[in-house]
Amino acid sequence: MKKTISVNIKGINFIIEEDAYTLLESYLIKLTASLKNENDSKEIIDDIEYRISELCSLKITTNKQVVELEDIELILKTLGQPEEFLDEDDVSKADTNNENSETISVSKKLFRDVENGKVAGVCSGLASYFGVDVIFIRILFLLLFFTVGFSFPIYLIIWLVTPKANSSIDRLRMQGKNITINTVKEEVESAANRIKNESKSFANKLRKDGELSNKIYGLASMIRVFIGIGFIIFGCVSLVTMIFYGFFNKAFIPISRTVNMRFNSWDSHSDFLSLSDINELFIEDPSDFVWLKTFGFIFGLCLVLFSLILGVKLILNTKTKLVKLLLIVVFITGVVSIISCTYTVAKSGSQFAIEGEIERTIGNVNTAELVIETPTSLKKLNNEFVVKSDGFEGFLNIEGENIKNNKINFIYRSSKDSMYHISQRFSARSIVHKLAIEKAKHIQHKVDLKDNFLLIDTEFTYPKKDKLRGQNVTIIIEIPKGKNVRFSDQIISLDNDFEEALEESFLEEEGVLFKNGVYEHWY
Repeated sequence: MKKTISVNIKGINFIIEEDAYTLLESYLIKLTASLKNENDSKEIIDDIEYRISELCSLKITTNKQVVELEDIELILKTLGQPEEFLDEDDVSKADTNNENSETISVSKKLFRDVENGKVAGVCSGLASYFGVDVIFIRILFLLLFFTVGFSFPIYLIIWLVTPKANSSIDRLRMQGKNITINTVKEEVESAANRIKNESKSFANKLRKDGELSNKIYGLASMIRVFIGIGFIIFGCVSLVTMIFYGFFNKAFIPISRTVNMRFNSWDSHSDFLSLSDINELFIEDPSDFVWLKTFGFIFGLCLVLFSLILGVKLILNTKTKLVKLLLIVVFITGVVSIISCTYTVAKSGSQFAIEGEIERTIGNVNTAELVIETPTSLKKLNNEFVVKSDGFEGFLNIEGENIKNNKINFIYRSSKDSMYHISQRFSARSIVHKLAIEKAKHIQHKVDLKDNFLLIDTEFTYPKKDKLRGQNVTIIIEIPKGKNVRFSDQIISLDNDFEEALEESFLEEEGVLFKNGVYEHWY
């Protein structure tokens, strides 16, 4: 019967025989004394304790829960005796003792060697594991990348699943070396020398490149000042713009406005709308317009303040907490205001949710050919020139209390008899179907059918109070088999695939007519 005690070795609890604990404690005391003159003694001792903890864990099984004296003796013999480091003259003797001592085999394990790596230490870790030069691993990855192209995902997978070598024991296990006091000490010293050399190299580079560094710093300061000046200029321009177009409501959005000239003739001239005018054409609820203008003003003010404060900060290179706090407050306020503006616009966007369509019949005609004419195609000067321009410039055309739209859509379908069937469809959008239908009813568009001539106005109008709600006009023409529609110099016929169209119940082609009489057709 033996007395046991509970000990904690690097976070792991073990039940160990008392005489084994005494031996282990004595070993660690001697090890600390033997390494007291080493700069990295603490790291070496920590790594040795981690290794002792690992080896003790291997001794624990289902049928054996206590670390015995024999186990500790074997572990310490594997690690080597501390006395070997008391005198440098005994190094050769220590090596001999280590060679003759019993060892516990160490299986190789793959780690990422970040200390010698360029990115994540994958290539250097593989090189240490397989015992080859890292340059060959890197060349292999490059060849795979430029040939089959799958080295990048392989690199990422290895990066994610492979642990990093955090200690000298991890680095020794990565190389498959026995973990003893001697090898741990060598690995720690190697790492220390590597860091020392890199530090010296970096310091020498800084000393040699001191003048260049000063020039780079001066150039960076100059760039910082120029960027700061740019922010200030941007802030000042934004402030003037906000005051000029926002506060004073200056009109700047180009439109065409149709006015009554002398002798009751109408003509178009260029004009401008302000932001308020545009918002009134889109926003249904007046309170939404007030909120949008308010939040827009706050956002503009935040943009100006943020630009000016940041510009001054960059020029003066100030790093006070007050300036940073002020920038954060202005930024958050601007974000809240732009979110509020977005919500208001989205709310107004719900007015486009539902489309309402109404349709009426223009007439039916039995003729060999249907000819479409527009007012612009009839305009001639001195019976020689044809007027091709439409006088329309800008975002939209306003005529008094009406809005003019200058695009007419066409749909051509196969007729099931020998007659042309012409109908006119109006459509608009709103938040509810009933309102959409009412807005569609307000659309005015002139179409006149005389014999085989269909005279179509190139514009349609609707009241400005209806807002811009996707109002649209479509002319639907059903063409009999073997007949066609003549539109200026274009012939539209559905003879191709006519039988197939009858089997499928319909065949459609489309087109669009612009105000200047230009017609575009597609199949």
